[in-house]
Amino acid sequence: MADMLLTNTLSTPMVYFNSYGKDSEELSQEAKVAFDAGVRALEKKVAGEAITSFTKVIHEKPNFTPAINNLGALYYSIGRVSESVYFLEDAIKK
Repeated sequence: MADMLLTNTLSTPMVYFNSYGKDSEELSQEAKVAFDAGVRALEKKVAGEAITSFTKVIHEKPNFTPAINNLGALYYSIGRVSESVYFLEDAIKK
């Protein structure tokens, strides 16, 4: 199955974190590689790859806000609103 391309039905672009922020020292090298892969997938507008990458980061570091936020914004941009709300609310709590 072809990977789902990101589409944003709004007239504004999707906003996402493209760096680790202040928590970078707490991430393993593998998580950093996964986060970077997720950002590249967002830039290429390939949703499935981005979802997989950010999910890997969250499994390792459940409180890593940049990955949580990116996953929420991504789900919103592809119309999966309930998942989007879950992750964006979680990001706000962190």
